[in-house]
Amino acid sequence: MKNVVFGIGIGLICSALLMGAGNTATNTSKPLDLLEKQVLIETLLAEAAKELKMEPPKPATKNYPQLTITEKTMVEWVVCKNTGCSALAASVENFIFVAKQVDLRSIEGQGIMYHELIHALQYAKYGASPNCKEWVRREHEAYILQDKWVSARGLDLPWLTQVHDKLDAFCRDYTNRR
Repeated sequence: MKNVVFGIGIGLICSALLMGAGNTATNTSKPLDLLEKQVLIETLLAEAAKELKMEPPKPATKNYPQLTITEKTMVEWVVCKNTGCSALAASVENFIFVAKQVDLRSIEGQGIMYHELIHALQYAKYGASPNCKEWVRREHEAYILQDKWVSARGLDLPWLTQVHDKLDAFCRDYTNRR
């Protein structure tokens, strides 16, 4: 159980910290209405599920992702209980939290949402992350698929390719601290 809690907690922290490295914090467009959010979730979920070789969960089922657009401080509380991190998005099981500053009409903002949906699908497929190495594997997978998704839409975010070494080093650092 301790490893499961560790995996969820560390996964949230690093995922959101690394996601926060992009410059997405300007949302000058009109927020999505309920129908637009639903269409975005359905579209991204279908694409992510196809990449993970699984069927997407159906609406109103246990594993269907629930999106909450909220204040950045709420996302940071979910990620690190307000201990000074910077975060724009996070996922806990099938619950996804995205800061209002993320422009979900942009490719970069949708890429962030896509990344979090991948985590929700990973949770549905594999359950909670049991240890640091599995968490790193899932983060690698989510970043690779996110990079593929945004690149296919003409956006080059080089910071996505820089996170892999940081992820691998995180488990080594964690193991050395214990």
